[in-house]
Amino acid sequence: MGGYGAIVNALQAPDTFSAVCALSSALIIESALKATEDTDFIITSKNYYELVFGDINNLVGSDKDYYALAVSLVNHGEPIPNVYMACGTEDDLITENYRYCDKLISLGYNVKWEEGHGGHDWIFWDTYIEKALNWLPVKKDNRMPPPKL
Repeated sequence: MGGYGAIVNALQAPDTFSAVCALSSALIIESALKATEDTDFIITSKNYYELVFGDINNLVGSDKDYYALAVSLVNHGEPIPNVYMACGTEDDLITENYRYCDKLISLGYNVKWEEGHGGHDWIFWDTYIEKALNWLPVKKDNRMPPPKL
């Protein structure tokens, strides 16, 4: 889970990461919370999600909850990383990526969003990793100050 992991790690360690690039992020908390064992696709089963996140009942508000982490940084006046997000228009994860991008913007995060033709595959990532690397700030510390609420 590269995009998910990048976001969570950046939000868990804002003093270490001034920017984060997340491509086709598996922002799947809502899916995990609704999951059952009644599925034909193993990576949408409750058991799979619990292997990834631990007890699903403890997921919301945890250190794996990208929504809670983003809000916490703002509420505690912590520095917030600049965020680059990209997702393919044919990727099943695009709706949740849109939703999370909008949430970050509403919280005052500086977010660069890009999308383009493609799915959850290396064809898309090969194109957008170059764009992400070109977006990264050159300065050693280019963090945004915490937003004023």
